[in-house]
Amino acid sequence: SVVQDVVHVESVGQASPLTDVEVLDATGRTVLRHLPAAGSSSAKLGFHGLAPGGYLIRVNKNATYRVVRP
Repeated sequence: SVVQDVVHVESVGQASPLTDVEVLDATGRTVLRHLPAAGSSSAKLGFHGLAPGGYLIRVNKNATYRVVRP
């Protein structure tokens, strides 16, 4: 997926609530971290200050999604 400025992460259906959302750069370094409120099913991540390139979004320490910021 291509990301411009904001990414919305949402837990749907019977999925667990969000507890930890991290954005990692190409070297594996955490560049953004969001700790949602207890029981929250969504998070909004601002990519405004991040350089162009590839990133991984890791949700609840187990699901990982690849995004690219042009």
